[in-house]
Amino acid sequence: MSPSRTSAFLFATKAQWASCLFVGADRQALDSGAGPAPSAPWGTPPQLVATRGAIAPTITDTGDLIWRDDAGVIQRLHDGDTGPVALAAPTGADGTVRMVAAPGILWTLDRAGTLQALDIDSLSRLLVVATGSGKVVDIAAGAHGSLYALVHESGHHSLAHVDRAGRIDSERPLDLPAEQDAPPRHGPQLAYLHRTRDVVVLTEVGTRLSWIDAETGTILTSMPITTLRPCFDATVIGNDGCDRLFIAGVDGRAAGGRSRVLTIGDGGDVLGNTAFDGMPTGLVADRRRLCVTTSSGLLRFEPAGTVPLDSGELRTTLVTPALQSPAATGQRWTRIEADADLPEGCTIEISLASCDDSTMRDTIAGQLANAAVPAPHRLHGWREAMAPVRTFVFHGKGSEPGPASTFSVPLHDIRDPYLCIGIAIIAAPGSGMPRLRQLVVHYPGLMLIDNLPAIYRRGEFETGSFLRGLVGVLEATTQDLDGRIADLGHNIHPKTAPPEWLDFVARWMGLPWHDALSADQKRRIVVNARALADSHGTRRGLELLLASLLPGEPPRFRIVDLMADYGVARLGHDGCPGARLPAMLAGLPKTASELGNKAMLGSARLACGEPEDITARLAGRIRVDLALDSAEERDWSPWLRDLIESVLPAAARVELRWLGRRAFTIRNELHDDLILDDDPPARLGTDAVTGLARLGGNERTTIPDRISGSSSLQ
Repeated sequence: MSPSRTSAFLFATKAQWASCLFVGADRQALDSGAGPAPSAPWGTPPQLVATRGAIAPTITDTGDLIWRDDAGVIQRLHDGDTGPVALAAPTGADGTVRMVAAPGILWTLDRAGTLQALDIDSLSRLLVVATGSGKVVDIAAGAHGSLYALVHESGHHSLAHVDRAGRIDSERPLDLPAEQDAPPRHGPQLAYLHRTRDVVVLTEVGTRLSWIDAETGTILTSMPITTLRPCFDATVIGNDGCDRLFIAGVDGRAAGGRSRVLTIGDGGDVLGNTAFDGMPTGLVADRRRLCVTTSSGLLRFEPAGTVPLDSGELRTTLVTPALQSPAATGQRWTRIEADADLPEGCTIEISLASCDDSTMRDTIAGQLANAAVPAPHRLHGWREAMAPVRTFVFHGKGSEPGPASTFSVPLHDIRDPYLCIGIAIIAAPGSGMPRLRQLVVHYPGLMLIDNLPAIYRRGEFETGSFLRGLVGVLEATTQDLDGRIADLGHNIHPKTAPPEWLDFVARWMGLPWHDALSADQKRRIVVNARALADSHGTRRGLELLLASLLPGEPPRFRIVDLMADYGVARLGHDGCPGARLPAMLAGLPKTASELGNKAMLGSARLACGEPEDITARLAGRIRVDLALDSAEERDWSPWLRDLIESVLPAAARVELRWLGRRAFTIRNELHDDLILDDDPPARLGTDAVTGLARLGGNERTTIPDRISGSSSLQ
């Protein structure tokens, strides 16, 4: 075991992960700080919303789905409903080929290239966009209700930006890459990625994608569809309103000929593919669903918790920046620790690449950070330049969710000062979703081998040293035990102790305790341990205990010390004020024996010696009012009195009053203005306030002896 912790590079927060290169990662999980994981797959089979064909789907800002059927009817499926509502479509709706929803507006594009804006509720026409002699061939949603339009004129294409008022405020010519001679399958299609502010164009032949800078019209990169999936015929494209691109199409006959949707990351990497039946005619998506239209209607996919059997494996890869060890010794690095959720069927691969050339390090760092190059290309370049020297593979074993497992890799043979680490997380079909929670790269501090006699340390840095290798493996594989020893303090700290340890800690400290307390109640009592000990036997101590049992505002308990809070009533006269109300009347109770009035043989006796003080029976009497419901009263009554008495002086007597949950919402106190609220009405079936509410009275209602034929009891 290591005698002390080494220094380390840590990757655990959103900012720390942002320094890495990712391919195939779920960006939403990274933005939330949850750690890298493959993008969640879409579950199959999808839910079918059947209509007479479907085309041009879109999603409104309220989550509703809108599309057109083959009869030219606009269908609207409200978020949460199971069936669509047919809307009165405007004239010419049967020619609509693309729709884009914006707040209050529904943009539509027909086959003739007419671009118009409709009111999203009534579908009445608001405006028609004037494009001159150019023809709009496709549109995509921009920011703040605007549009990007792909315009064709005289054999050339341009990218126009249309604001909410229907004005074209900018237009950039596009030099789309030429394709092989082939008949066009459809017009060019457009999608806009809001995260990177890039426009993606699928060409007419459907064999190439181009990423274009929306501000300048410059082509950033272009790739054939076959690099994403061989023998794939792309038909339509869409996006999720953020950073993911979706391509729907059909596999070639040699690949099975089935329809699929490819999910593409903002770097051009394939995040997953989803198979379905039917020829795709349109698609739209957001973070919680993917919708594809076919001749049967609209198919709706939702994220799946496991990898579908027909989707293929999911993979995400990350590469850390070039890390530099500050250690001045011959050994530069100690170990890697990767904390990951790795269900059965999942794999994590950890690759190592190092160098001692600062110039090479700077070159590699620049290539990894070059955002103009797609992430998959940067990853490929890193592998070629650095040539990882070793890869460690770990497989998931547990199918049940639980705490993350730690996978450790020894680094005692790495002598170079610069180190890059590549990690691949792979989920096989049928497995759960893996996730990397934390990555720690340790460099030397005080190590195990430093505690060995010098004669054994002479060959420490010799190549192939058996002793160095043995100690390195021990150092890497005993870190779980080191961590457990270092974390022993967490077991007794009140805010971090596990529930089973709270029982031990409380009894060691002599706190008021019972095993039937809930975990939250136990933790609050232990957190207030010092204050409870300092105020034991006082009203403050009782208040702290009750506040631990019943937290929140307003308090659900009330403590009444009759002598301290009220005192004995006394009459006043000129120059001597009387007692303030409310107050207690001293004297004997109604059940006491009085000579000449009421006495019972064998039950009453004359006082012997000095007469008892008339207030003695009231001293040390504490009343605790508790606003609890019937279930709490049933569960707490076996132990609550003992718990309260354990913090009171031995001579004190406690009286518990179980009141309803509404007890302290009703005023029942005399103030200086001597106003007392009426008793609240009691209602059967609810918790009536004991002592404050009553049934019946002078205005009670009784059930009549006979009920007429037209009357009934509900």
